[in-house]
Amino acid sequence: MPLRLPTMRLYQLSGLKYQTMGIPIAAIERVAKAAGVERMGQDALVELQKTLDEIAGELAFEATQAAKHAGRKTVSAEDVWLVSGKQKA
Repeated sequence: MPLRLPTMRLYQLSGLKYQTMGIPIAAIERVAKAAGVERMGQDALVELQKTLDEIAGELAFEATQAAKHAGRKTVSAEDVWLVSGKQKA
């Protein structure tokens, strides 16, 4: 199988544009295997990569907005928990 280099993708969210290289396919495979997936097609991995990348970008953007609202420049774990709707562990 030939070596695939990551490609830059341009996304637009709430009027702002940002670029990403995507989460590595190997990392997605490891997470899927840890979740109990035995086999996953390459096309499914690529689609999962796109979906996870979009979700991560949206969460990062919203966490940045939460930090700005709190008067900070640095995004904290609490900002991520807040926008993801999860309870602090």
